[in-house]
Amino acid sequence: MLGFGVTALMLVGSAAVHSYLWIRLVRDTTGPGRFVRRLATCGVVLSALLAPGTRILTPLFDPSDGGGGRFLAWPGYTWIGVLLYLVPMLLVLELPRALVLRRWRRAERTPSRRPSEPLAEPCVEPCAGASTELPVPARAEAGNRLVGDRLVGDRLVGRRLFLGRAVGTLAGATALGTVGHGMSSALGDPLIKRIPVMLSKVSPRLAGLRIAVVSDIHLGPLLGRAHTERIVRMVNGLRADLVTIVGDLADGTASELGLRPDL
Repeated sequence: MLGFGVTALMLVGSAAVHSYLWIRLVRDTTGPGRFVRRLATCGVVLSALLAPGTRILTPLFDPSDGGGGRFLAWPGYTWIGVLLYLVPMLLVLELPRALVLRRWRRAERTPSRRPSEPLAEPCVEPCAGASTELPVPARAEAGNRLVGDRLVGDRLVGRRLFLGRAVGTLAGATALGTVGHGMSSALGDPLIKRIPVMLSKVSPRLAGLRIAVVSDIHLGPLLGRAHTERIVRMVNGLRADLVTIVGDLADGTASELGLRPDL
């Protein structure tokens, strides 16, 4: 069971991370007031609750095979894995995104050269018959400038929207692809490498000794008894003289995994 301080830290950290995700994946990719933005915002809020909630609530339920904890652990830890790749990928893309936006702003601020007409000398004294209204060409020029500025702003907003969607798509595809590949490898048959060990200072009586080095079993809410039994069968099939487990045997304590402490 996690302490209050750790729980509070997880909630605050999740809120900070998902605030950044909302900016990059929702605000930068959708228009204001759109239904898609509201729907995506709800998704970000759900993710902000699911990520720490999985770590907090899973130990409270039975995480063993068939237990209720596994139904929470599978989607929760899978999504946490996606976030662990999604956030760094977005951070890596911050620099290229900033450089592209800077280039676009400079291009939009550069005025286009137009042939200018000679300006008339201004009247120091109120000129007779002078009108307070702008002449027709001047009014047309002012209107064109207003329309032009509006068009420039709309074009820049459209480019920012396109860039935000491109960054979000690239980061999301990378995160989902990486996690998908990792899950397919983790849930498949363990990889067996046969490595001959050549040692000149070892007694010749140890020649032919087979040592099975096993790691990263991760017995827990995600990989349960069936996965572990498959590994045991594979190791036994190697007919090793010595079996060593070098790390990451289980995720969680024996009580959390539903194991008997006397085993």
